[in-house]
Amino acid sequence: MANNEKLNMRYCARVLVEAVTPLKIGTGETVLNIDELVATDANGLPVIPGTALAGVLRHAIPDA
Repeated sequence: MANNEKLNMRYCARVLVEAVTPLKIGTGETVLNIDELVATDANGLPVIPGTALAGVLRHAIPDA
């Protein structure tokens, strides 16, 4: 695949990730007296955005 081609396929997956070391995914926003807000879903549970997972996978998987 040429570097300028984009994949048109999208997938949806629900995965369970267990961190073996402390993990903090922030929202990128700050509030007075709070260092950084933690990204959460509609139920208030912490989430890892897909963009964060994509970045980890890009780093971990070498180019073919």
